[in-house]
Amino acid sequence: MLIRQQQELIQEQSRQIEQLKQLQHHQEVPRPMSPGRSTTAVVHALDDIMDDLSQLIAADTKALPDTILDDLQNLELRPLTTATALHQQQRRPTSPPLPVVAPMGTVPTRARPVSSYHPRASAITSPPAVQAIGAPPGRASPGMAHTESGPDQEQQQQQQQQQQHWTGALFGAQAHYDAPPTKTPLVPREVKAHEGAALSLTMGLVDGSTKKIIVSDNFTVQDVLIAYASKLGLWQVDFFSLAESRPGKSDRWLHPAVQVGRYGIQETSRLVLKIKFFKRPRYLVDPVALRLFYLQIQTNVVAGAYPCTERLAITLAAHQLQIQEGDHQPQKHKPGWFGGVDNLQKFVPPEVTLKYPVDYIEERIFRLHAKLIGKTNHEELFREYIDLAAAIPTFGINLYNVFDGEFEKGGVKRRLGIGEDGIMLTRRAEKGAYDFYPWTSMGGWLKASDTVFQVRVVGQPIFAFHAPADCVFDILELMTGYYLMAFHSDPAVPDFPIPYEPDCLPHPRLFLPYKPRNLQNAYTRSCLEILKHTYEAVYAFHPTTDDFTFLSMASIPKAHITQHITYIPRLQLECNGTNRCKEYTVRPVEAFMLQMDETLDQSGGVLTKIVMRHCDVGEFQFKALLKGLEAAAAQAVHAHNNILIQELDLSSNQNAITARHAQYIGQLLGACPVLRVLNLNDCRLGTQGAVDLAAVLTSNLTLHELHVASNQINDRGTAALVKALKGNQALHAFNFADNGLSADGAKLLGDMLEKNPHVTTLALGLNKFGDLGINHLYHGIKCNTTLLRLDLCRTEFTAKAGKHLLRILTEKPNITCVKLAHNDIGQTGGQMLGAYLTSGSRLTVLDLSYTNIGSKALKAIGRGLRENRSVTTLKLSGNEFDKKGAMALAEALEANRTLQHLALARCGLPKPALWVLVQALRSRNTTLQRLNLSHNPMNVEVAKVMGDVLAYNTSLQTLNLTGCLSSDGTKEIVTGIGVNRALVKLNLSGCRMTKVVWTSLADAILQNRTLERLLCKDTACDARLFEEVLNHWDLRKHLLHVKVLHLGSNNITPTDRLQERIRNYPVTILFS
Repeated sequence: MLIRQQQELIQEQSRQIEQLKQLQHHQEVPRPMSPGRSTTAVVHALDDIMDDLSQLIAADTKALPDTILDDLQNLELRPLTTATALHQQQRRPTSPPLPVVAPMGTVPTRARPVSSYHPRASAITSPPAVQAIGAPPGRASPGMAHTESGPDQEQQQQQQQQQQHWTGALFGAQAHYDAPPTKTPLVPREVKAHEGAALSLTMGLVDGSTKKIIVSDNFTVQDVLIAYASKLGLWQVDFFSLAESRPGKSDRWLHPAVQVGRYGIQETSRLVLKIKFFKRPRYLVDPVALRLFYLQIQTNVVAGAYPCTERLAITLAAHQLQIQEGDHQPQKHKPGWFGGVDNLQKFVPPEVTLKYPVDYIEERIFRLHAKLIGKTNHEELFREYIDLAAAIPTFGINLYNVFDGEFEKGGVKRRLGIGEDGIMLTRRAEKGAYDFYPWTSMGGWLKASDTVFQVRVVGQPIFAFHAPADCVFDILELMTGYYLMAFHSDPAVPDFPIPYEPDCLPHPRLFLPYKPRNLQNAYTRSCLEILKHTYEAVYAFHPTTDDFTFLSMASIPKAHITQHITYIPRLQLECNGTNRCKEYTVRPVEAFMLQMDETLDQSGGVLTKIVMRHCDVGEFQFKALLKGLEAAAAQAVHAHNNILIQELDLSSNQNAITARHAQYIGQLLGACPVLRVLNLNDCRLGTQGAVDLAAVLTSNLTLHELHVASNQINDRGTAALVKALKGNQALHAFNFADNGLSADGAKLLGDMLEKNPHVTTLALGLNKFGDLGINHLYHGIKCNTTLLRLDLCRTEFTAKAGKHLLRILTEKPNITCVKLAHNDIGQTGGQMLGAYLTSGSRLTVLDLSYTNIGSKALKAIGRGLRENRSVTTLKLSGNEFDKKGAMALAEALEANRTLQHLALARCGLPKPALWVLVQALRSRNTTLQRLNLSHNPMNVEVAKVMGDVLAYNTSLQTLNLTGCLSSDGTKEIVTGIGVNRALVKLNLSGCRMTKVVWTSLADAILQNRTLERLLCKDTACDARLFEEVLNHWDLRKHLLHVKVLHLGSNNITPTDRLQERIRNYPVTILFS
């Protein structure tokens, strides 16, 4: 019976549609606000037909013949629907034009596919200029006629009202988008027993959190959204939609006007509140909405849906940690805190966790987390996180896997991304590269079948893609929605047919105008990251993977982990056995990666220097570095270039530089075209190595500095290098120190100085030149007019040769650095330098340590220092001071305002002069930063003044008092350490320290906030006394700011129990 009634109704409706077709064929274009009688008849008839069809479709959709669907599609229903809505408002003002409850700023429209939907052609228009859908006033659709006679003012107003209505029908009213919205409490719909069956729905957010709400099955999706939003405290709901989560499938977006019962939503269903069309909001003032924006972005970043660089991934993870955990705590936030890779993957995307071990990633996160201390406002952190993520080239883009060609016939898998400003497509042949096509360059798209769609880009062949049916629908729906919003706001977006009418779009004025996507900003895949990954892959046999294999990847099977992970041991620092424990040995891969990480973690960081000292660099490491630089250069067109290598430091590597190594160095020079500094100090070059190196340097014309000290290249190797570099006019600095050169080598260098007018720096210390060699250099220095820095320490010349040398040097007012330590200058030479200081020289560094200059020369230097305004470093260690010389220096220190570094070790300073010198630091001198008074015994009175210096002086950062103090004197020093606010390094080695002194020192260290390195070697401290110090610190160790405590040469054995006890201390304690 029901079927027969439906068939009769269909036949009657078919007859009415045929009549409407004939009637419409004879009508003129409908006028804006005053349709004629024939138009009104069409409108009324169409209203009745649509009501009947709605009832029929609700009863049985399958009963509607395809011919009826075709007829409805062939009618120009879009303008008629709009006119219908207008007429309904006139006929039935008490009821809404559409039985729809939509979110603020959205009005649903039919999602029925149409064969050719034009956004402009669908608008209600009238002469003289036909207006496009959503277009700003005055923007006419191309191809429409323009007449000279314009409508009167009333007609213009009617046209604007009609245009505004159509814009509202597509996007919603726009009045409240021009100013920040005010909080309006949501009123959820009540659940009534007689209205449908009750449902207990599980509602969720993108982070996995859920809540239960009670609704009825006759609630619309929008009713459910309002009910859930009120539970969350969310009132700015304009940006959000509901989707049904379907395991193993993509989420299904729900229309806000449809009842949940019609979608088949059950109590086992899970609905998720999230953003469908992702754009930057114009006004986001609701803190809950801000948090939801952050959660969706953070979830996409961590899941790999927004592929970003390693640097940005770590930066975002640090911000997420600050949001969730607050300020960094060194005792708490250290490797192991995350508890494994599963927890770490809640902070960083899989492409990072699969490349590196957990502790390596943790250290990088914690290093950046420490820089966020003090940022506790969550709203500010949310916005900062969003702003950082917005720099990702794929930010806001939905990524899909598609095949370029049929999959069964070997189609190429590509990534298609859809965003507010266009589409992104990976290239077929070039891995890791992609093209971006804005909406302004698009020519349309269509659905060829359920699994095939085509995209047309102006100036490009038609793209045909294959994908699953639900994926095709999502892609076309997103493209259509984003295109219409862009079309509404950007006059440059063209008009073309689209295969779907929009479903339910937020109003474009809700959002900021989109900006051109910056595909090469500071956070894109950078050349430095390419260098790092390639270096690591070559060095550690890590298989290279294309970054785009991780696009839109939410998870990676654990079976793949072993194919990608590279285990890099944590950085191990080992003392090289010297008493100073200054140099460290580090594995090459760790040392270089640490440098790259530090550069990547800096805002706008650029790698300008490669430092691989003490790394045992050999042939394999050279190859890895070259491969990395080549890979980075090859991708420089598509990647952000943050590599500008100007200095290469390979010093102190114990593998001899053979001819093969020299060849690699030549290749490195070619790979770094702006390299200015090459440091090969202490690499065991030898004579033959220098000859081989000279062969690759012959053609180099860009190198500015060459350092080959401590390589025993001898005179022959020096001759080869000098000859090779003869044509390089850019080279201005040479370091040939400690190479076993004789007077013949000095003659070669003297000739180079004489012929090369560009040399400014010459370091020749620790070579046995003698007086003859100095005389050879004398002629070269005399002829050279550009020399600024000269180092001749330990070159074994006498006072006679020194006198001639100093005569030439003192005639050069522009020289800035003179180092003559451990040579016999004599009293005359010292007096000449003292006079030189008063002659208006520009000298900044003067090293006369152990030069036997005598007390008269010291007095002359003191007078010169009093008048000099350029010297910043003065080293006079090892020269015996009498009372007059010491007093002259102390008085000069009171008057001088430029000296920053003063070394007076082992000078036998008289106690009265020492008292005056220390007193000057307490009251008058405010520039001295480094002071070495070691092995100058101080009495208690001087020590007390030094304690006052530490308490009040704000410039002194490094103080060496080795072997200066008795236990009473040390006690006086300790009183000033606790309140000092400038000292960074303090050396009390060799000073007597009793239990009372150690207890006072332990308290002072807890109070000090700047001291980083404390040396207390050979201070008569035993294991029992040190245990008492630890007992003093145990409950307050979190207050310790000192980073290194050196207790070498004390009677302390680092037992396993002691090592375990100090393991959790935030300070490195050394016992050897």
